[in-house]
Amino acid sequence: MDIAISELNGGGWVHIFPEGSRSGDGRETIGSSKRGVGRLVLDADNVPMVVPFVHTGMQEVMPIGANFPRIAKTVSSPSILLAVA
Repeated sequence: MDIAISELNGGGWVHIFPEGSRSGDGRETIGSSKRGVGRLVLDADNVPMVVPFVHTGMQEVMPIGANFPRIAKTVSSPSILLAVA
């Protein structure tokens, strides 16, 4: 987290998966976020823009319980759900 905060403070961006896993049902759903997102927002010098979105197809690339990702599978981001500035 300290590295991510440093990146944000330097004007960079950070891409994280706040749920810590893929959707359990394999659909376009977002579960509860872990506290890391809140820490990034609170501890950054400037409030970062948080954009939650869905990666469709992640269950094909890295099924829950798999040790390694599957090759030649497609992931897309069909919809941006919300932007908070």
